Amino acid sequence: MAAFFAIEKVEMPAPSSLTWKLQDISPAESGRSQDGKMHKSITAQKRVLSVAWNNPEPGNTSKVLKAVNQKVVFNVTYHDPMDNKLETRKFYVGDRTVPFKIWTVNNKRYEKLEFELIEQ
Repeated sequence: MAAFFAIEKVEMPAPSSLTWKLQDISPAESGRSQDGKMHKSITAQKRVLSVAWNNPEPGNTSKVLKAVNQKVVFNVTYHDPMDNKLETRKFYVGDRTVPFKIWTVNNKRYEKLEFELIEQ
């Protein structure tokens, strides 16, 4: 069985949430005219994946962060809702955030790891 979420063919821990979005890319001429009508053409559509892991362990956090930090553009495998299949596309990563939750001698946890992946 294929991994639910992989980067460069390396299976990542399953995200706590993965939100799929589709962006329309329009030329600069698109927009509303003075009569209020929308004039829009679509030059491309790009997928955006918002991924998050709740209470991730330090080892898994490091694994995911290193995977998205190795290259500017990388392959991500995930289930695409529009195509209804597991597929691999090229993405780049947005800002990454990792707030600390607890950091004691025997208990080290982050609150969350989250970022967006934007299709190239």
